[in-house]
Amino acid sequence: MQKLKATLKKHLRSAKKTVFLGVGSDLRADDAAGLIVTGNLSRLFKNNPCFKSIFGSTSPENLTGEIKQFCPTHVLIIDSADLGKKAGYAEVVDLDNIHGTNLGTHRMSLKVMADYLTACLGCKVILLCIQPKTVAFGLKPSQEIKKSAQLLAKLIKDVFSA
Repeated sequence: MQKLKATLKKHLRSAKKTVFLGVGSDLRADDAAGLIVTGNLSRLFKNNPCFKSIFGSTSPENLTGEIKQFCPTHVLIIDSADLGKKAGYAEVVDLDNIHGTNLGTHRMSLKVMADYLTACLGCKVILLCIQPKTVAFGLKPSQEIKKSAQLLAKLIKDVFSA
């Protein structure tokens, strides 16, 4: 987690206004990881005008207008992805390399959306991926993902508090 914290600090050090964009499906077990982290962040940053939590679900591209209206300097996209690691493991993934990573249930490529936001706003887009245990339809998120989501939200809060 220390390596992840250092990576996030590097990417977010100049952040003035940040959008947390949770991506995934709450119908597919751990695919909801990004939504859970975003929910935790929403509570941790409640009433802070420098942060906005947006639940993109399976169509985050439909919320680009809301993101643009907020005019963030940074967008942190949080999604589950098969990273070939232990459930709950999280890392920042280079958006230029997501073609080799299975990024779940959303329709539009997150790379395309990130490029669009960067072109429109000049903002920095960071992708934080979380390894799911299962993405089976109809199951609830695993304990590993619930625990990881709490730890990640606290870690992100600590990054901005430093």
